[in-house]
Amino acid sequence: MTTELTKVQKAMSYVNTVANKITTDSREQRWLNNVRANKETYAAGNATLRGLTAFIVCAGPSLEKNAEQLKKMGRLGIIICVDAALRHLLEVGVKPDYCISIDSDGRCMRFIEGLDTEGITLICMTTAAPEVVQFWKGPRYFVGANGGGDGKLFAMSRQVKVERDLKVGDYLDPIDDISIEFPGVIATLNCGGNVSTAAASFAYEIIRACKLVFVGADFSWPEDPKGDSVFYAGDHYKDMAKERKTSDRVLSHPGQDDEQLSTNMSLFAFKQWHEGFAGRCPNTHVNASEGGILGIGNDKYAVDGSCGSGDKLSGWEFLTLAEAIEKYTKRASE
Repeated sequence: MTTELTKVQKAMSYVNTVANKITTDSREQRWLNNVRANKETYAAGNATLRGLTAFIVCAGPSLEKNAEQLKKMGRLGIIICVDAALRHLLEVGVKPDYCISIDSDGRCMRFIEGLDTEGITLICMTTAAPEVVQFWKGPRYFVGANGGGDGKLFAMSRQVKVERDLKVGDYLDPIDDISIEFPGVIATLNCGGNVSTAAASFAYEIIRACKLVFVGADFSWPEDPKGDSVFYAGDHYKDMAKERKTSDRVLSHPGQDDEQLSTNMSLFAFKQWHEGFAGRCPNTHVNASEGGILGIGNDKYAVDGSCGSGDKLSGWEFLTLAEAIEKYTKRASE
C-alpha cells in the first residue's frame, strides 16, 4: 500500500510540474508586457490598507485632550480600553467594545464600581480579581498568559470529572479514569505584565488587527514638585495615583512636546515593552496619545543609544487621534 501511495504522489508531482511549466511558457510574455504597462501606476506607491484598526485606550492624562474624538470612529475601528480608562470614556459618552482587566488585586473594583458594563466585553485572565469578574454585566472572554505557574494555572482552568473511586497514592489513567467537561482556557497572550500590554497582545494576536492606535498611553505624568499633577485621566483614583507616583523610583523623561515628564521604573518598563513589540510588528503601531513618552527616546536611559533624547523612535507613526480615525477607520463610502 505504501509503495502504491508513493507512486501516486510522484505521478501527481510530475503532473503539477508540467502544468506549471505550460502556464509559465504560455503567459510569461504577457506578464512581462503587463508589468511594463503598469509600471507608471505601481511606481507611485500603494494605497493605504484599510483593515480592522484597534484603538488601545489607556488612562494617561492626555486622554482628557481627545477621548471625545473616539465618537467619530468609522466602522473599521474598535475600542479596547484598560479598566482604569473605562470610567473616563463613559463619562464623555464613549462606549468601548472591549475592556481589559487582568490584575488579581480586588482593588481594581474601584475602576468599574458603579459603571454600566452592559454590552462591553470583558477580556480577563482566569487569575483576575473575582470581584471584577462577577460584577461584570457584559460578555466575558477569558485568556491565559504565557509563562508562570509551571502549567498549574492552565491545569486549574480545566473542568475534570473523576470516573471511579480513588484513594491517596492511586495513579490516574487519563483515558479511563477521568472525563474532561471543559478543556481549559486555550487563548493565551504574550504580554508584558500589565493591562496595556495585554490589550496590545489581544488586539494583534487574537483580534488580528492590522493597526494598533494608542490613546492615553502616556506612561508618565506632568512633573509637579507639589505632587498634585494628574495621573489618571479625569483625575480619578487619587489615592491609587499617589501610590503609583511614590512607590517606585521616579525618573525624568522628555515627552512628545519636548517638556520633561515624570515616569517610574514600572511605567518605563511597559513603555519599552511596547517599543520592542512595535519593532517586531512593522507598520502597525500608531501613537495618537498627543502626550507622554511612548516612542520617545532618552539618551540617559537608552538601551542601545540609537535615538537621541526627545527623538521619535522608528517603528511608530505619530498622529493626532482625529487624524488616525480619519486615516484608518473610515471606509471609502464614509
